[in-house]
Amino acid sequence: MGSPIPTGFEETENGHPGLSELLETEILSELLDFLFPRRDAPDPIEDWRNFIWMEDWEVQTDEMIQVIKKRAASNTKAPRPDGFRLTVWKSSPDIFMTSG
Repeated sequence: MGSPIPTGFEETENGHPGLSELLETEILSELLDFLFPRRDAPDPIEDWRNFIWMEDWEVQTDEMIQVIKKRAASNTKAPRPDGFRLTVWKSSPDIFMTSG
């Protein structure tokens, strides 16, 4: 008897191939290695020895303000981690977000 929870690695009820049959062997191997790291391989999340920061990854203040202003907001949504709802940030003057 099989698992009641579909894992994606078997044929589905409607006869379509499972995930392991659809992916190329190399991609499937990389996916499995990522999900289930081998004990002898370094952990890419914890091993930062070779990390190099790229300056083009920086987020500029004006980009942040633009995203906040464009984002849909609602007073019924839960507050952000800072305790404020997005509507507060959207209605605040830009100088409020840039002062620090």
